[in-house]
Amino acid sequence: MFVHLHIPQAFSFILPFLLSFLNTERNERKKIYQHGHELAAEFFINEVLYFLS
Repeated sequence: MFVHLHIPQAFSFILPFLLSFLNTERNERKKIYQHGHELAAEFFINEVLYFLS
């Protein structure tokens, strides 16, 4: 899916999300998980638009 995405870029995008996810109480993880999906979707759309332009 992320053919042209550089590894450091993806890592720096995912790492803060993973750290906050691991440091959060279990009952709040669902909210962060949903928010992460929204961010990932937005990020993916931006990548596709960049790829097409």
